[in-house]
Amino acid sequence: MATEVEMKLAFTASIADSQLDVLASVLSELNCNSRFYKKVLKNAYFDTPDFSLNQHKVALRIRQSLSDKGELIFIQTFKTAGKSIDGLSQRGEWEWTLAGNKLAIDYLQSCEAWPLDIAAESLVTIFETNFERYTFDIQWENSHIELVLDWGDILSNNKQEKIHEIELELKKGHHEELKTMAQALMEKLPLHLSDISKAERGVNLFNA
Repeated sequence: MATEVEMKLAFTASIADSQLDVLASVLSELNCNSRFYKKVLKNAYFDTPDFSLNQHKVALRIRQSLSDKGELIFIQTFKTAGKSIDGLSQRGEWEWTLAGNKLAIDYLQSCEAWPLDIAAESLVTIFETNFERYTFDIQWENSHIELVLDWGDILSNNKQEKIHEIELELKKGHHEELKTMAQALMEKLPLHLSDISKAERGVNLFNA
C-alpha cells in the first residue's frame, strides 16, 4: 500500500486545447524540466449497481496502456477515501498487475482496506475515462514532484464530459512546496484548485 499525496488543478472549461505547449513554456520560465513523455490511457471504473463503492468513497479501476516495447499493460488500482484540504489530498492506493483486461476479485478480497460488506462478484463497469497523459518530472525547491497534464474524456451512458486538468504528485519532499508549485502555475495559467476526482465525476455523469 502506498500513500498518494497530490494536488489537482482544473483548467477553465472554455479552454479548447490541451495547453501542452503553453505549460512547457511556463515550466521553462520557472526553471523546471520542460521535457515530457506521453501515454494514452484507457480506464474502466467499477462499482456495484447500487454504487456501494461510491458510498464508501473508494474507487476501483483497470487501466490499460502500452509499455515502452508496445505491449499492453493492465493495472488494477483500488483507492481509499482520503482527506482533501485546499486541493491537497492524501489517500491509500493499492495496485496489481493483471494478465488481461479482467478484474482480479481475489486481490480485492485479500486487501485489508476492501469494504467487507461489498460483494466483489457484483461489480460492473460504470464509466470510462480515456485520455492522453503528458508527464513531467519536476525538481521544485527541495522536492521531487511529478506533474501530469490529462486531456481527454469521461464516457458513461452515451454521455461525455471533458477531462482537462493538471495533477501534482509529491514523490519526495514537503507538502508546502507542493502548494507553492500549484500557486506558481495558477498565477500563469487559467487553473483553479479542484477537489473532485475523475471517479466522482464519472459517477455524477452516470447519474446525470
